[in-house]
Amino acid sequence: MKKIYILSLLILATVNVGFAQTPQNNLISWDMETWLTNLGASNPNGWISANILAPGTVVKSPGINGTDTCAKITTKYSSGLSAQTGGVVPDTSGFMFTGTLSVFTQQIKQGFPYSDRPEYIQFYSKYSPVDNDTAFVSVFLFKRNSGASQRDTIATAYYKEFETSSAFSFHTLNLNYKTPLIPANPATDSLLIIVGSSQRTNAKIGSTFYIDGVDDNWTGISKKFNNSSDFISPNPATTHFTWNNLSKGVSRIELYDISGKLVFTENIQKDIVSISTAQLKNGVYLAKAYTLNSELVNLKKVIVSK
Repeated sequence: MKKIYILSLLILATVNVGFAQTPQNNLISWDMETWLTNLGASNPNGWISANILAPGTVVKSPGINGTDTCAKITTKYSSGLSAQTGGVVPDTSGFMFTGTLSVFTQQIKQGFPYSDRPEYIQFYSKYSPVDNDTAFVSVFLFKRNSGASQRDTIATAYYKEFETSSAFSFHTLNLNYKTPLIPANPATDSLLIIVGSSQRTNAKIGSTFYIDGVDDNWTGISKKFNNSSDFISPNPATTHFTWNNLSKGVSRIELYDISGKLVFTENIQKDIVSISTAQLKNGVYLAKAYTLNSELVNLKKVIVSK
């Protein structure tokens, strides 16, 4: 009974925008590769779902590369609440969100500490809806307002999907910053991402949404390189991409996948390099350029979508 109570609160807190609690500092599995078990339920690290109420709501599934892992979210009836309200939360669950659930205090903390101001959130997804169901991804950036004892919403973004797709597609979700803002560019302190396989009302049992490779455009890493004149084209890349206008003295190129694994390296002696995607899998990569002294002088993100 205690689990049902906790998760009912979790579900209601997730679909209704109420963010009074301060998020804990936890590591987030953006690429859905790292999973942890809490209260008997396994979720991507830094994410919470209704797995305790509806086992199997969120499970591991083959990701965009076929060998990696994505999160598979399926709409199910919550244990003990089957069809009481006809496909309406909380009897029907099919979502997960960034946050933590304390085993000891039974306290839900939504979101996680985050101080950047990204232009967008990107991700890969595919969907298998039942009837006319709709999947969604919602993003919220917050800043604690101590004077008003509330959390101010700095930016939001929303994505919905209702078409059947058997292959992963790449999506860019632009963040809409609230105006007017006082101060004009307030710092953010937390980020909340909610992913659902069904709409809030009239949810359809069995609708399944897959998500992988969530990315915040590496804002925190690449700020110092934003003013450089180098660029990658085409991006997204299908057969190859070219890195143009590299800094003087570049001698080595390295390419890392979203998990941080080095997947390509090449020594060069020019300010332009073309790289084939033949040996690369679909996904998001970080390209780095170094001098002979191993100084990082160029940094760019590249997307492979064949």
